[in-house]
Amino acid sequence: MAKKRDSPKLIKIKDAIKLINQEVSLIGIVLEQREPKQCRNNDWICTLRIIDDTYPSPGLTVNVYSRTLEQLPQIKNHDDMILFTRIKMQTFDSGKRVNAACSRWVSSFALFEGEDLILHADEDTSAVFVWDGTDAPPASILAK
Repeated sequence: MAKKRDSPKLIKIKDAIKLINQEVSLIGIVLEQREPKQCRNNDWICTLRIIDDTYPSPGLTVNVYSRTLEQLPQIKNHDDMILFTRIKMQTFDSGKRVNAACSRWVSSFALFEGEDLILHADEDTSAVFVWDGTDAPPASILAK
């Protein structure tokens, strides 16, 4: 039986950009999506720019690869949230800039529409933090 690989802990973009050549998991808000295009090997690529509260500008560029166009993130609004697991941080432009690659082999993503307002889901503590749009403190919903 194959051994299950643990996903890296969820971290902020500010911390992820320092972890070059390492796999990270993070969540961000989609600011920009470039038109998907087909690669030379017939895979598809979609480039997203995401932000979080620690890295609002210029945002992190994430290249998402898939076998088919339909398997790419289907961004509906530019306030959609996306959760990435096991994306690889890398540098380009002679090490001056950082981006991330979402490989179709080891990475995954989950897309949440802006109105879903799921702020954080922590598997280790079985807690989900949900924002209702008010100034009230976040509520923690615990599972048994």
